[in-house]
Amino acid sequence: MAAGSIRPFPLSWEAFHAADPVKLMTTDPLVPSDTPRLQMQGISKSFGGVAALRDVDFTLRAGEIHGLVGENGAGKSTLVKCVAGF
Repeated sequence: MAAGSIRPFPLSWEAFHAADPVKLMTTDPLVPSDTPRLQMQGISKSFGGVAALRDVDFTLRAGEIHGLVGENGAGKSTLVKCVAGF
């Protein structure tokens, strides 16, 4: 598959809802189970002189569930925007 292309989801809508969600996240045959699905290292972002993110590391592996929690202005939305490429 070409870089940047989207692979179609291999299940029908009904099969997706009937399937075990953890198994769906952990059984992709194209990705070894110990390979991070998302990994960021040393992410920093500032607005003017105010640092919103400072040297953030984050790794997400198959089957893991994470929550992003913090006070207003802590950088949660900024981190998600960095992941999304904005």
